[in-house]
Parts: sequence; C-alpha cells; structure tokens
Amino acid sequence: MSIRFEQSSDSHTNGRMAIVSKTDQDALSISVSPKRLLGELKAAKAEIIRLQRQLQKFQRDHDKQVTAIQFLLQQKIATGGGTAVATSSGSDDNVAPNHDEGIPTHELIEQTTGDGAVLPISEADGTRPVYRTSTAKSSVTMQPIGFLKSCFVRLNGTPRQGDICRSARARLQLENVADAAMALDGLSEFSHVWVLYHFHLNKSAMVKPKVAPPRLGGARVGVYSTRAPYRHNPLGLSLARVEAVDGDTVELSGLDVVDGTPVLDIKPYLPTFDSPATSDIRVPSWLLATQDSSLEIDVVVPEDVIDALRGLAGHLKMFKEVDEAAECIKEVLQCDPRSVYRKNKCADELYPLCLDALHILTRFDGHTATVVSVQLLSDTAYADTPLNVNNLSLADEAD
Repeated sequence: MSIRFEQSSDSHTNGRMAIVSKTDQDALSISVSPKRLLGELKAAKAEIIRLQRQLQKFQRDHDKQVTAIQFLLQQKIATGGGTAVATSSGSDDNVAPNHDEGIPTHELIEQTTGDGAVLPISEADGTRPVYRTSTAKSSVTMQPIGFLKSCFVRLNGTPRQGDICRSARARLQLENVADAAMALDGLSEFSHVWVLYHFHLNKSAMVKPKVAPPRLGGARVGVYSTRAPYRHNPLGLSLARVEAVDGDTVELSGLDVVDGTPVLDIKPYLPTFDSPATSDIRVPSWLLATQDSSLEIDVVVPEDVIDALRGLAGHLKMFKEVDEAAECIKEVLQCDPRSVYRKNKCADELYPLCLDALHILTRFDGHTATVVSVQLLSDTAYADTPLNVNNLSLADEAD
C-alpha cells in the first residue's frame, strides 16, 4: 500500500492537499514520513484557522449590512409618517434613534433568556417601547423614562467613562412619567445623579465570557470584571453632574452616553453612602498602571481649526459656547478614544469624531493628537451612516 499526495484543482477542495490511496504499485507514489505528515497537519490547521477568521469577517460584514438596511427602513417609515417598531430574531441589531435626523425615537428591543431564547415583546400603550428580561422563574418589564439627547451622536469618540470628559453635555426630558415636573422636584439640590440606561446599540445577542478592555492592550478578562457594554443584561450605569432642572427636563454634564440612549432610571448621588467608608479599596494592577497621567495624549488644535469652529458656532445644539465644544474635543482626545483595533490596524488613518453637529478629523502620532479639520456633520458621509457601525470592536471595549 502507498499513498500519493496530489494538489487538486477541484473547486470543491479549494486547492487543498488531497490524499489518494493507491494499490497500484506502478502509480507515482511517495512514502509517508512522520515529519512530512506533521507538516501537512500543521498546514491543514492553519487553513482551518484562516477559514474561521474569514467566516468571522463575513459575519461582521453581514451584521453591518443588516444594520444599514434597518436604518434605511426606519428612515422610510419615518418619512412616510408610519410608526417604527424595530424587532430582531435572536439578535439585538436595533438602530438607535437620532431625533435630529427624523428617525423614530421609540423602538422595541427583544431580550433573551439565559439559554438564548427570544421572548415576545408587547407595547404597554401602543407607542412606547417595553424592555423585558426573563428567566425560567421570573420576568421584569420596564419602560424608559426618557431618551437622552447627547453631544455624542456616534459611538466613535464617546468616552468610556463620564468623568474623563466633564465638558460633555446631555439632556434628559421625562416622557413616560406622570407629573414629570413634580417627580423632579428637589433634584436640583443634588450635584450629581446616577443614570441607569440600556445599551441599545449592541449589535449581537451573543455575550462573550471574556472581553478585551482597551487598557489591557488586547489581553482578556472576565466580562464581569469590566464595564463592557456587551453583557448578559445590557445595562449601563454612569455618574453625571446636574447642571440644571427645568420642569420635566434635566440638563447634565460629564455623561459618557451616546445620543438616543433609553434611560431606565436616575438616582441622586449620595457621597455618604455611595463611597465606601473604608480605605481598603482594591482595583486590579492593570487599571492602576493605566491611570498614570503621563499616558495622556497631548492635543493640538491649530488656529485655523479654531477659526473654523467659531464659524460653525450657530449650528451647535448642546453647547452654548464654542469654547465649551473645543474643551470637550480636547478632553475626548486626551484619553485616546481609539479602539485597540484602530490603534493596531489603522494607526495611520485619520480618526473621525462626531460631536454635537460637528465632524472632526484627528491625526494620532505617538502621544500627540492633532485636529486636522472640523466641519458640519450634515455635510459629510457620516450623516447617513447607522449609529452603531462606527466602532469595529465595541464588543470588546470596556474599562
């Protein structure tokens, strides 16, 4: 018995090595040595890995296309005067509402049970969205109390923590609360509030047990030791400063939340109880190492960019002054908002930041970020892109 290795041109084998058994001693054949066989096995393993990566890429491309189609459908329904109800089958591919682009602001988002089964969702009053999570023993149904208006209108550039960008501006108007102004009575006496919200831009229902925080440079830790947005229950919690309370509306600053986010609740910050009364506070060493101020980016904003920013002041919606917008840009860039993927694979490309009505392009070079240009977001291609496709690796982003 002998075995002949043939390089097949058959499209079904995709050019891979075929092993053909021959009993005919006259056929061209070679003896199989352990070293040769090991080499072939390694090559086959490499080919399998390549195919797996290719399939993952196809899946990401498919998710982006589905998101884009849903976005166009939302726009079509909005312009036709209909009511948009966005649902998914086994995934969370809902596109976020953007009040300024005419996209409907109320959507249904399906949740899944622990085993991945999708639960049916019903609207309480026919117009408001209902968020439902369930286990085999119990279920919880919630309605958002409102939808945030934020200066961060795309995922790119949205801070991973609120306190690192204190100039950020947001506004919450209560929508599903009876006597909203009465419900907010007394809140202005507090300096800060906790904001509990839903990560509505998650593109997949799949939750990874380990994620890669940007501060770890690609290393992975358990999802519950991070603040990653992709969680079994996709809830976010952020601390924000109360700037003003006016009737049914709360003006906030320092909030790391993207525009259109559904808010489930707000609670006043109580330093006496929200800060542990002990000096024995532990955090991982990798987190301490990345809090070094020497790691901050030096931000350069040329005079011509400042002049262009002043010329666009009349288009700002969340900032009262140009200086506030400029300070927010600097604070965002100082902490390097790029994902690990962008740092490693797209380091030479200009980084796009969408803030308020502005589209900002920045060039990163080592520990320096130079703002190259600023223009109206509505004048760029970004104005027509879905909100949740701007960051290629958000699922692995967390602090």
